[in-house]
Amino acid sequence: MADSFFEKLKKRRIWKTFVAYPAASFVILQAVDFFITKYGLNPKALTFTLIALVGGFIIALLWNWLHGEVGHQNYTKKESVSYIVIGVLTLATAFYFSNNANVDSIAFNNIDSEKDYRLAVLPFESIAGDASMDYLSQGIPEIL
Repeated sequence: MADSFFEKLKKRRIWKTFVAYPAASFVILQAVDFFITKYGLNPKALTFTLIALVGGFIIALLWNWLHGEVGHQNYTKKESVSYIVIGVLTLATAFYFSNNANVDSIAFNNIDSEKDYRLAVLPFESIAGDASMDYLSQGIPEIL
């Protein structure tokens, strides 16, 4: 009797790719975001990294499908060509979208540090009924 699709997934340990790869990708994306924020790097690097990780996920799934079983598996030329094609397409897509992404439209990049921004704070109403607490309702808006 032929193995069912789910039995093949279990035998080839594909589930490890679905668990480990997204977790590692999340850590990588957090690190890239940290370095972009901390050192003022180009925010398009996050787009590039995300697309590269998606392409890597496809390669990881393919690798686990072909080599996930215990024992020796042959590495074919057709397989290596498919990895190269997926890699080239992923990098081309990543370069295209990271160069054409409209990052300037994101709100945090449009803040002009030269402008004087103001915040209006309405007065607070003292509902405590205690006259000694009125200074809070008057003082907080003044401080803000």
